[in-house]
Amino acid sequence: MAGSAGQELSQLLGEEEMVWVRFHTDAFELGFLQGPDEALKFALAEETQEEQGALQERANDIKKGALVAIPLWLAKALRGGNFISVVTPEHYTSAFFRRTGPVTADLGSKAPNFYISGRLLASLLAEAGASEQLMALLVEVYGQRFAAVLKSAEHGPLDPTDLRGSLDASERRMFDILHSTERKKLEWMNHLLPAEAL
Repeated sequence: MAGSAGQELSQLLGEEEMVWVRFHTDAFELGFLQGPDEALKFALAEETQEEQGALQERANDIKKGALVAIPLWLAKALRGGNFISVVTPEHYTSAFFRRTGPVTADLGSKAPNFYISGRLLASLLAEAGASEQLMALLVEVYGQRFAAVLKSAEHGPLDPTDLRGSLDASERRMFDILHSTERKKLEWMNHLLPAEAL
């Protein structure tokens, strides 16, 4: 049961990743998604009460074509109504992994729940073949990183702090289990066999 709760939590956290979206239509009363606009604040300070109201009202809207960062869960809802299109984040592209290398990419800082967020993102991409390309990339990256995580857990340093920071949450859980198992195996072997036999 704990695994199921952990998976549900990972799913929720994966849906919190922020992605850039382009609005296909004006979105009234959603201006708060754009965050505070410094130019608007300055303009409000310079205008009369009536002019401030008109400026504030326009600030509450998102104009067609606007690029806004929103969480994946909201992108999913807005994409369903075809109100937005999702812009693929750089760390979900082949170019990113060609530059960084799949094994050395710091996914922990880019997307703490990289694979969960990536699957959801793939379902939101509108361009022909983009979803399939992203899913293939996720599988390829996971395969290469799995081998590296397994090797590091079995033969890596006793203090894996540096490595853990670059892993996404699922990779970190896998690494911790494998690393702990390897340490216990070594302790068992040291206890069972004389030191010179090792």
